Formats: sequence, C-alpha cells, structure tokens
Amino acid sequence: MEKVRKDNKMLITKSQKLKEKIELIAKQILKNMGIKIHHLGFKYWVTAIYMTLDIELNNREELKMMELYYMVAKQHKTTASKVERAMRYAYATIDLKQYFNVTYSINNTALLFLLIEAVKENLYNYSNFNIQKPKILFCTKTENTLK
Repeated sequence: MEKVRKDNKMLITKSQKLKEKIELIAKQILKNMGIKIHHLGFKYWVTAIYMTLDIELNNREELKMMELYYMVAKQHKTTASKVERAMRYAYATIDLKQYFNVTYSINNTALLFLLIEAVKENLYNYSNFNIQKPKILFCTKTENTLK
C-alpha cells in the first residue's frame, strides 16, 4: 500500500481514504432513505456495505449473508442474530419499494444489493475517485469489440 500523508504520526493509506469515502457515501444514502442515525442498524449497515464492497473490489470469494452478519458482529462485538435484527429494524418503518422503485419485497439481502449499487454509482461519479468502470464485451457475429 502506498503512503499518502502523515497526520499526527499516523499513516493514512489509499485504502483508508477509500474506506472513508465509501462510509461517507453509505451514510449519506442511508440518511436520505430515512434511516435514523441513532439506530444500531445504521452502524451495522455502513459496516456491511464497506465489507461487501471491499470483498468485491479485491476480487475475493463470494460472500453469504450469514457470513457477513458474523463479520459485522465480530467487529462490533455482538452476535450475528442481533446484527441481523438491528439491520432489519432500521428500515422497518420506511417504504423501500417506493424509494428504490421496485415491485418485489425487500429483505436485508435485497437492500444490501440495492445499497451497494447506489454506493458504486456514487463512487464512479465521485470526482477524485479513479476506479475505471468495468469494460463490457459486446459480441457480434463477426468480431468482439470492447466499449
């Protein structure tokens, strides 16, 4: 990892700056949805979003929701069932179908997917963030072209 700058004898790396950006964007999206900041689930959602994006960006293996609950619980020193319940309770009173414009019922897994897509979209649009969008391979009968 590259060193970026020194602040109070603490090294800040690019991955730490990325974590701060992801957490900032995730917090803003959750606040815009109407999730209250004082709910425990709010903190758990921010942690879960960062962990999932970190795993996805570093091309690690696929993650199951129960594994994610255990990872978040370990970081916050609680149990996986309490994490799952707090995450569910955080959005219980909000009409997520209308917010995300979907017709299916939204559970923790679906909400995590929708939130990650929203965070990724904001990261790509973030002016100082230089991750390239994935290239899409279009196949035609005669040749393959990249766009």
